[in-house]
Amino acid sequence: MPARALPEAPGCVAAAASQALGAEHEHHFTFGERRYACGGLEKNLSLQTLKVNLFGLQGDQVHVDHARLYAARARGGFITQAANELRVQRN
Repeated sequence: MPARALPEAPGCVAAAASQALGAEHEHHFTFGERRYACGGLEKNLSLQTLKVNLFGLQGDQVHVDHARLYAARARGGFITQAANELRVQRN
């Protein structure tokens, strides 16, 4: 099966909007129709931990997970699983 070409990315991607909502230490990011929330950073006492709760939302699709941002494998796993559950391309 031949590989399909991906559509070209726009020349300029707008920066994500970030603001603290709800809990004092919870941060929300918006990328177009996708929204993400990150909580738990204030509980990390060491840079070797960086364990957070992550939420991804698009339309009626939701992905919730906790990840250790320090580990590349954990970050990659969240990205892959969130893209699958939100039905978007991994980028």
